[in-house]
Amino acid sequence: MNHWAAQKDLSQAVDLALRHVQDTQAPDGSWHGDYGGPVFLLPTLIVATHIVGVPFDRETEQDFIRFFKHHQNEDGGWPLHIQGESYAYATALCYVAQRLLGLPADDPDLKRGRTWLLDAEVRPTCRRGASSCSRSSICTTTTASCRSRRSSGFSRHRCRLIRPASGATAA
Repeated sequence: MNHWAAQKDLSQAVDLALRHVQDTQAPDGSWHGDYGGPVFLLPTLIVATHIVGVPFDRETEQDFIRFFKHHQNEDGGWPLHIQGESYAYATALCYVAQRLLGLPADDPDLKRGRTWLLDAEVRPTCRRGASSCSRSSICTTTTASCRSRRSSGFSRHRCRLIRPASGATAA
């Protein structure tokens, strides 16, 4: 292929890409699409727009509420990522975001989320297992690194919120 033909093909590809971007742009200037993965990012956007006083239109807010309701776990909490286990951090963010969107505190799904948060017992356990993060470790947030009381450094393994099995007592 000569230089002219390659340049023409590139120019056509760019034109097609630009046309696609223009054709898929919503009237408000944004692009709508599937956003699969992190659940905790949407609540931070909602909180930020609330703080700066730039609300979303009601239709978008209803879409957000549907997203939260769809991704709430059976136990009442919300995961960090779609189909993950419930985390206190994500549950608190999703709860607050929905309250900012106008859901009342007595909404059945918010009640389940609040109950999950209030019943949750935060104990550090690490993804590497008990030998890496003992009871003498402190979990600074539910997803933070464990910091041992015996050392001044931070280890790199992650702690997570756990809930004791039914009838079990916390150690």
